Amino acid sequence: MARARRVAVGRVGRPHGVRGEVRVDPRGGLPRGLEGYSRFYLDRDGAVTPVEVEAYRPHGRFVLVKFRGVDTPEAARALTHAVLCVDRDELPPLAPGEYYHVDLLGCRVEDEGGADLGRVADVFASGAHDVLVIREGRREWMLPVVVRWVVSIDCDAGVVKVRPPEGLRE
Repeated sequence: MARARRVAVGRVGRPHGVRGEVRVDPRGGLPRGLEGYSRFYLDRDGAVTPVEVEAYRPHGRFVLVKFRGVDTPEAARALTHAVLCVDRDELPPLAPGEYYHVDLLGCRVEDEGGADLGRVADVFASGAHDVLVIREGRREWMLPVVVRWVVSIDCDAGVVKVRPPEGLRE
């Protein structure tokens, strides 16, 4: 499966304060925070623009970010819902069994017998573990990424093998 050139590392939320800061939800994880990356990009509905992070600081489960040239709450508000991305080649290498959320998107989900159960439409961290959002036709269902239910993840082949709990998909 082809891997995305850029990887989402957060989603821009609402403005914070009067100097142009925004709240960023690091939903896909920022493996090493905002340090060590030479370039960031904002993806707004497919329109990708390079941006420079001027300053940042932790704020609960969010990170407050000040982008260069964004100096007012109005300018910050225009960035709401944009996706913060970095180039894949700048991400730290993965250990065996690890994955980036973006690599699971679009993967085929199969049961242990090979029956098609849908595709991964989204992945999010719930605190204790990641959760797959699986779409089959017009239905969506969620499955925690825990050993009990996820048998294997092969991002290269684009397949997630699962053992869903009885009655989950009914």
